[in-house]
Amino acid sequence: MEPCVNLLECIDKGLKKKVDRIKIAVAYVKLSGVEKLSSLLKNASECTIVTSLDFGITELEGIKKLKEVGCSVYIYNNKR
Repeated sequence: MEPCVNLLECIDKGLKKKVDRIKIAVAYVKLSGVEKLSSLLKNASECTIVTSLDFGITELEGIKKLKEVGCSVYIYNNKR
């Protein structure tokens, strides 16, 4: 499968056929955003998300939903 870079394009392609891998690095996760992407994320053979807890914006419900749809979630922490 040819990689796609544009997220909207990826969503369109993903809803029509199986996606091999999804790798996303994002500053924070919100449940509303995960719900919009959940069809694409569920359709992926492998899903990896890297995010942070900075500024208290990331929602625990969003992280839980990512895990429910089968994503591996990593929290970046720049503190030593």
